Amino acid sequence: TSTRDSYMVPKLTTAGVIQPDVKITAQQLPPGLKVGDFFDVLVGEIFSPGLFYVQLIQQQSYDLDDLVDEMADIYGSVVEPALEVTWEDLRVGLHCAARLEGEDKWYRVVVHRVNSISSVQVKLLDFGGTFSVPLSSLAWLLTQFCSLPAQALLAKLARLAPPHGCSSWPQASGARLLDLTRPACEGWEGNRGL
Repeated sequence: TSTRDSYMVPKLTTAGVIQPDVKITAQQLPPGLKVGDFFDVLVGEIFSPGLFYVQLIQQQSYDLDDLVDEMADIYGSVVEPALEVTWEDLRVGLHCAARLEGEDKWYRVVVHRVNSISSVQVKLLDFGGTFSVPLSSLAWLLTQFCSLPAQALLAKLARLAPPHGCSSWPQASGARLLDLTRPACEGWEGNRGL
């Protein structure tokens, strides 16, 4: 059998069980939500008023803070070849864990594009945003990190368009939106920002 055929078979490691073909489900909006309803969110990654990510604020028994801490503990301390995603395993759409350059935290990601034999572009499932990382920074997701739905929800401000004469939002508009939202996020005790 080929490496691709082995995707369906769970693997047992000293760190836990790997389910290689896992797909993290998307976070659902609250039931019964209607246009004009209000609900609390945390603003994640902001690119422009027409493209940013939010997370729903909700009480869960196992939340994102716990998940990020546990992932850092396990992936940061365990050196196990079975957790490494290899070139042969790599494919667009693969859900796995990644460590961003210069950070100790590990994040749940989906492979968005293969840049080269040693570099991939990943989307952060819980915070939003797309980053290039070395292939060596990818690891298989352990099953204990797969039950929480992806927390990042793509959002945009309604009824707004780029300034007259512009086909896209100027970079300054994303910075201004960040300036307007930052005070509310900094005042919230459970701030989960990157």
